[in-house]
Amino acid sequence: RFQVETTTSTGTNGETLTEENIKVVESKDNNDLLPAIGFLLHISERVPKLIKPAFSIGVSTDAERVSYFLGPSIIFGRSQRFVFSLGAVWRQVDRVSDEFEPGKSINIAAANLPSEVPLRNPAPFRTGFFVGFTFNLTGNSNGAALSRITRQ
Repeated sequence: RFQVETTTSTGTNGETLTEENIKVVESKDNNDLLPAIGFLLHISERVPKLIKPAFSIGVSTDAERVSYFLGPSIIFGRSQRFVFSLGAVWRQVDRVSDEFEPGKSINIAAANLPSEVPLRNPAPFRTGFFVGFTFNLTGNSNGAALSRITRQ
């Protein structure tokens, strides 16, 4: 958003002088948690261990943007598996164009300001962090439970 500060003073000849100082102010939108729907694909070696390391890759959407996930996982169990994952997430984010960086003074008359702060196009990707906990619905012993759920 824009912040316009206007200073009015009287000059040496008695004329009124008006000075406008225009800055872009960053909005504090603290959406650290973004609910989304997606999937994680867990890749691991086929061994009969109760605990095994894995690699996860995934994608999700919140109906506005797509996020991409990548990181290590730990699989607990054999046919009924719980998976704990963590790693990096990449998502496109809205960023203001370079000439309108937050805190920077703008040399434009207030009457000529755009209605909204211009954004970079295309939106750049930003890296974040994710933690995931999933349950395997398609394990051998889960087949009967899944068929009962889908028949109802």
